[in-house]
Amino acid sequence: LAAALLAFLLVPLASRADEPRLARITDLIETLASPEFAGRRGPKAQLTANLLVERFKGLGLAPLFDGSFEQPIPGSQPNEVIGQNIGGWLEGSDPKLAHEWILVAAHYDHLGVRGGRLFPGADDNASGVAMLVEVATALANGERPRRSVAFVSFDREEDGLVGSRHFVENPPRPLESMRLLLVADMIGRSLGNVCPELVFLIGTEHTPELRPRIVEAARRLPLRVGLISNEVLLIDRSDYGPFRIRQIPYLFFTTGQSPVYHRPDDRPETIDFTKVEAVSTLATRIAADAANTDTLPGWTDPPVHEVEEARVIHDVLARLLNNAEDLGITPLQRIWLKAQIRDLGDAIARGRLTPEERRRMLSNAQLVIYTIL
Repeated sequence: LAAALLAFLLVPLASRADEPRLARITDLIETLASPEFAGRRGPKAQLTANLLVERFKGLGLAPLFDGSFEQPIPGSQPNEVIGQNIGGWLEGSDPKLAHEWILVAAHYDHLGVRGGRLFPGADDNASGVAMLVEVATALANGERPRRSVAFVSFDREEDGLVGSRHFVENPPRPLESMRLLLVADMIGRSLGNVCPELVFLIGTEHTPELRPRIVEAARRLPLRVGLISNEVLLIDRSDYGPFRIRQIPYLFFTTGQSPVYHRPDDRPETIDFTKVEAVSTLATRIAADAANTDTLPGWTDPPVHEVEEARVIHDVLARLLNNAEDLGITPLQRIWLKAQIRDLGDAIARGRLTPEERRRMLSNAQLVIYTIL
């Protein structure tokens, strides 16, 4: 039965390059979040790994890991394997640039079945995997990019970024030649369910030269791109973390934490599939530009901040306040939010934030993330 199910799932997915993008995205998210995949954890994680291997093969990608699409993740005991990263490789066409590479990634694991309840993980992170596959489909079926591109789906992200940590400690290609990471985690809903047009991109504080390219890539898409820094999150919330520590330029795509985060209600029927499609188009444009441009910016330190970040946070706080009743925001929290919105508005009107104002903005944003959302 398992073999028959796998055959049914894999054969169509490997031949859908001509199917409309929205249909492919919808089908993949519904498949990965279905009961058959059991929350993509434990023994059933292999179903996802097999699906991704077959999809990469169907696109004509080369194996990324010494002739294999799979990179086993060792456990603490001898010969123990606790998961596997899945990766494909698209060799660059330019003899002078092909040794450089960019990485497009998204973790595929989720929480599995706990206490007899399925955690489907439609947004976290079947949506990100759909984006990964769409970027791979576009680049593999188009004109071959000048730089090489790796496509990787990490395992065990939910256990402390285990898969991505193992990847950077055992890279299949030299990390010194890696020019950019694009990674997605939860791109199918919106922050607090009240910011439907917004997608956050984190990382440009260390590559400010990419900002105008991102603005151009987002042109005519039904999205507002919010460029914010990793400092807003306080900690590394996804697989960009191990790369950030090594000062590898990265862009982290996320639409934010919704009320069904890490709950059994994270189901496909609540996903905004058109938004996943728009974010996938954005990521495809950025990846294609990065893979073909003559030069890419390196890591900038100290980070460069712009007042636009404050404008994004100001607008998010205002949206939360406008939906205070639905979000269960208390009267005292509403008074506090109004004060923060007023203070940020004053700073934005001046066109700059003092270091103390920015420190306060970050602290307040983190307080919202960990107490209100």
